[in-house]
Amino acid sequence: MCSKMETTHKRKGQLVGLIICSVLLTAMRPYIPQKTLKEKKLKGPVRMVIEKVDHYNYPTVVVHVYDTLGRLESIRYFKEEIDDDYSTHSIPDTTNTKLSFFVTYRYNEKSKILEEKSINPDGKVANEIRYIYDEKDSLVRVVFYSFNDSGATRDSSILEYTYWSGDWNLTQSVYGHDTHRFYTQYDEKNMARKEMTWDSRDSDRIILTEYEYNDIGKVIRERRSSEDTMIKKINFKTDIYYVYEDTLLVRVKSIDSNYIIQSIETSESVFSYMHGKLVQEKHFRKSIFQSETDSSSLFYAFNEFGDQTYATEPVNGIGINRSWEYEYDSHGNWIKRWLTQDKEVDIKSRIIVYY
Repeated sequence: MCSKMETTHKRKGQLVGLIICSVLLTAMRPYIPQKTLKEKKLKGPVRMVIEKVDHYNYPTVVVHVYDTLGRLESIRYFKEEIDDDYSTHSIPDTTNTKLSFFVTYRYNEKSKILEEKSINPDGKVANEIRYIYDEKDSLVRVVFYSFNDSGATRDSSILEYTYWSGDWNLTQSVYGHDTHRFYTQYDEKNMARKEMTWDSRDSDRIILTEYEYNDIGKVIRERRSSEDTMIKKINFKTDIYYVYEDTLLVRVKSIDSNYIIQSIETSESVFSYMHGKLVQEKHFRKSIFQSETDSSSLFYAFNEFGDQTYATEPVNGIGINRSWEYEYDSHGNWIKRWLTQDKEVDIKSRIIVYY
């Protein structure tokens, strides 16, 4: 959704730290994952959260364990129900016969993540991500490893960040024989002004993006073009305009030009808020091949805890309504949630243990 689009581009950027190789290869800006209670919107000194989910269509009990600093310590995935007594604050043991796998996290003294490991029930590491920083504490390398049953490296990929003062900065990902490069040029306020991408799998194409900002550092215009370097010709061009009220994004207008098929498509999104929360989105789209404008609307509502209570959005042209009700504990965290959709009710419970 446009409302969730990142509209401030700074050197510290974002890179999702997941144990998924494709995510690493498409990441563009250095981002240090925040595995914290705040990121999960949990309140109070939470020790662990236990909930039942469908993990790839299999009933799974997921246990998130946090340390005293509120950092995610591990995630443990169990088959079906487990019988541990949570009231004693005991953490389900990794030797439990119903364990599917677990993920551990390690941090430095500044709480920046150093390592993620995905471990099988037999204790063998299946995947690993390592985060490496320079002397200025800037992220310079992310390395992904995948191991076979014997512990030997089966696969690996590298994501590197190079910082050049006053010039283009380079982000480079390497996977086998494939290389993806992402260059960024910053101004004196450390804001990204230009970005350029190049991929060895499509080496004849360069994508250039330019940004303009307002006085508070929000992007107000984004210009993106795709050039065929063999014939020195631009094939695609996109102009995006952003409008704000104070710090809230209220309107986005995009003009897409395709010079290959000689088409122009315009789209516009309008956002409404209540008490700082997004409550409505309106989207409009039209191309030169259409006689009428496509439109859709989405509505949202939230309670005093900041949890969503209502949403409606179009699915295949049909408006789908969803509503949520919650039961909360003394810390303001929900422990039971009712989701109603098309007269069907899905009930989800979770156990939260505190220090």
